[in-house]
Amino acid sequence: EVLDAGCILACIAHHTGGGFTFEWLTPRRKMLFTAAAATGLIAAILIWLLFDGRRGGAVRFLFNEPLTAIFFVWVVCMAARGVSGSIGRILDLAVLQYIGRISYGLYLVHSFMPSILSRLFGPLPISVAAPLTVVGTLSWLVLEKPMIALGRRLAARLDSPAPRRSADSREAATLARE
Repeated sequence: EVLDAGCILACIAHHTGGGFTFEWLTPRRKMLFTAAAATGLIAAILIWLLFDGRRGGAVRFLFNEPLTAIFFVWVVCMAARGVSGSIGRILDLAVLQYIGRISYGLYLVHSFMPSILSRLFGPLPISVAAPLTVVGTLSWLVLEKPMIALGRRLAARLDSPAPRRSADSREAATLARE
């Protein structure tokens, strides 16, 4: 649900022909969004505390992710708009910016990397497997970053107007086909 909610935010914030804008987030909507995020987080915490795995696993399963999704989309939205003050200075730290760029790639790869390593090298002691897992998980550098760059180059090509062909070149192309 969190990824779905993030996709919805991206669709709402995308401005045709440009980047992302937050013109839709008026002061009143920001207040309502903040209230919904806080309420969702508080409700998720209460559900987590009140319904442990034996009594309320289904309740937690059904409600906690959607409720926390509201909060996390709010965090992303507020951060994308810019955060000022001491929190803004913390979020501007280069190490946190880097972690933010690579975190999704880490999330996608971290769970199956130990299995890949054990199939390639057999059983490994944790002192060897853990560093190899971390290195292998840094797929952002070798996969995600180059793919993002490729996507940007392709998007730039699609966005740029096609070169206009003159009447002479069209005529030459027609003659060449005949």
